[in-house]
Amino acid sequence: MSYGTPLSRRHLFRLGALAGAGGLLAACSRPDGAPAGGGNANASYTTIRSTAVSYIWAPFLIAEAKGYFAEEGLNQNGKVAGQGVVANIVLAGDADFVVGSPMDTMKSTAVGQPLISFCGMVTTLATNIVVSAEAFEKAGLTEASTAEQRGAAMRGMRLASTGVASTPDLLIRYVSSNLGKLDPTKDLQIVPIQGGGSAMLAAVQNKQIDGMAISSPISDQAISDLGMKYLFDMSKDPVEPLVGFPYIVASCKQEFLEKNPDAIGAYCRAIQRSLNFIKAEKDEFRDLLAGIFTDIKPEVFKTAFESNYPIYGDSIVPTPAQFEQAKQFVVTAFEINGSVSEAEAAKKIGFEDSWNAKIAQEAFDKVGTSY
Repeated sequence: MSYGTPLSRRHLFRLGALAGAGGLLAACSRPDGAPAGGGNANASYTTIRSTAVSYIWAPFLIAEAKGYFAEEGLNQNGKVAGQGVVANIVLAGDADFVVGSPMDTMKSTAVGQPLISFCGMVTTLATNIVVSAEAFEKAGLTEASTAEQRGAAMRGMRLASTGVASTPDLLIRYVSSNLGKLDPTKDLQIVPIQGGGSAMLAAVQNKQIDGMAISSPISDQAISDLGMKYLFDMSKDPVEPLVGFPYIVASCKQEFLEKNPDAIGAYCRAIQRSLNFIKAEKDEFRDLLAGIFTDIKPEVFKTAFESNYPIYGDSIVPTPAQFEQAKQFVVTAFEINGSVSEAEAAKKIGFEDSWNAKIAQEAFDKVGTSY
């Protein structure tokens, strides 16, 4: 079974140009016999995400694997970009939905290219920062070191992200600045690396970088295979302001949402059923993921699964509190980067400017606890 095909090099070249121009932008029958709820049987929709395999994509991957999208009447295809910031791919018209961080869509909205987040999936900022054992020891760190000490220890380190202005990039800047009191533009080196976890692992082995910000299971694989250390394990011990963070959502262009409410409703129902399945059927969920994460050692997968199981939300419905949390992160990221005008624009964004809860609430009410 395919869990996402890469975009062509031509598409990525075009999108890279769009990202550069954008500044920081670098559903119908139910199995229970209920009536059809929407979706256009004659239309095919594309969802883009940055990487192929990660626990943060699990609600989407399970909706595909269990056939929830199709059962809700939505012909949906998942694709993988292989780059960190993918909201621009939707803006370019090469995908209908993006599954990823709401920070990316809010940044886009702040610079005049509105995207709407409408369906929540992951409620933990589950990107981890891992560094080599050598860098960990050189910085004088121990397992008992505080978050502030770990942030300050980033001084002089070369840390990889999945791309400029991606969430891993912003996380590195956030913890180094807010916790370590460092200037991330001067006191450390952030290295954008495309190609996913394998490219980052290779860079560590070649001593081109000291560490990386990446989600599980790649971070777990780095620890198992390369002896790396957690600088920040966001699943087990998240930074306090980021607890409960709305990390992974589905988003689309505002015009698309307005013209395709049935498709949006079907998407939401499929993901809510996926979240319900994850909560109710842990063992089957684990087995399904094991069939997807085939390149991960069984012992690494087992440890990573238990660490990441709590990161998934109970409800797809985005809330004002979650919005404010994400907004503050975006504003802080702009300020750290010295992007004063963008920070001021982000401060003015209201909930309805970049988030929509109405369709998700209708889907949640319809699905209930079924899966």
